[in-house]
Amino acid sequence: MRSAAHLSIESMCRLGQVSRAGFYRHWREREPRVEETALRARMHQIVLAHRRNYGYRRVTRELQNQGWAVNHKRVAVVSEMCVGGKQQTLALA
Repeated sequence: MRSAAHLSIESMCRLGQVSRAGFYRHWREREPRVEETALRARMHQIVLAHRRNYGYRRVTRELQNQGWAVNHKRVAVVSEMCVGGKQQTLALA
């Protein structure tokens, strides 16, 4: 019998009685992507550099000027800036 390190994903899913789609969905949601982490860090730097006076539109424009391929919706989602439908300045933790 082969060790667990040599089993394919399909074999491990079958043994664990888990669908492959469910495995990959869980795996993808488990850890944030490196790009998202870098984007969040850069957004945090921009917000702090401008004394927390920048909202998602200004942060988006600043990121685009620095070469990031983002739109305002992604910046709003990453920053979780809409609370109860009310727009606020970014408060990244």
